[in-house]
Amino acid sequence: MKNGKIYAIMIAIAFLVALVFSCVFLFSVSRVRTVYSVYSESDVSEIQKSLDAFNGKNIFFVSENDIRSAVSGYTRFKVVSVDKSYPNVINVNIEERREVYRFSYEGVVYCMDETGFIIDTATEFSEDRDIIAIEFDGIGIISAKLGEALETSEKGFFLSVLEMAKYANLTDCIKSVTFRDDKSVEIKEVVFQTYTGVKIIVDKPDVRGLDKMIKAFDVYDNVTVDYYKTFSQILVIEQATGEITATWENPKG
Repeated sequence: MKNGKIYAIMIAIAFLVALVFSCVFLFSVSRVRTVYSVYSESDVSEIQKSLDAFNGKNIFFVSENDIRSAVSGYTRFKVVSVDKSYPNVINVNIEERREVYRFSYEGVVYCMDETGFIIDTATEFSEDRDIIAIEFDGIGIISAKLGEALETSEKGFFLSVLEMAKYANLTDCIKSVTFRDDKSVEIKEVVFQTYTGVKIIVDKPDVRGLDKMIKAFDVYDNVTVDYYKTFSQILVIEQATGEITATWENPKG
């Protein structure tokens, strides 16, 4: 009887050990299935190597933050989604950040996406019409670091203009964007320099900025006189009545 109990205990232990090992192997990551959305023929092999390092780990102990951390060093890319296909596959969607802006700070040219996230550095400003040069006049840069969002002394102003630019899809149309904040004369404006030579000047873009952008490009796109689009400017302001006006100034005949 005693031997029978010992035998039963040994069988139970063996079963438990087998169960533990089977669970370990069953839920060990066998593959990180990654879908990449890229704008160019970018090499993603190093990113995949970082993700493949999770193979063999228990899927329950691999978190979304672990995945994002593994990709964070590749600043031109971002993790869009992470989900698990049990028992042993992790699905990851990764998107390449599109460069939209370049700006200079302390002798370094930084590359930035449409949200203000710094993705890279460059040796010079680009002649590519899909990339817009940014200038800051009266606005300080607090922090410009790879892999982080640009921090300025006028965060609300800065983010408002980025949202305005995103709405208007400025690439291939705008050559540069200048942020101006002169508190001594109470001027806060953004100047969009187009490739046609027209300047679009938006007064107080942090107040109803999107409405002002819609008005500005409605006037710009629908002008029927070609010479207006040669070294002229559009001034966009909100009147005391609340009406937003966009007015052509100094047309060349």
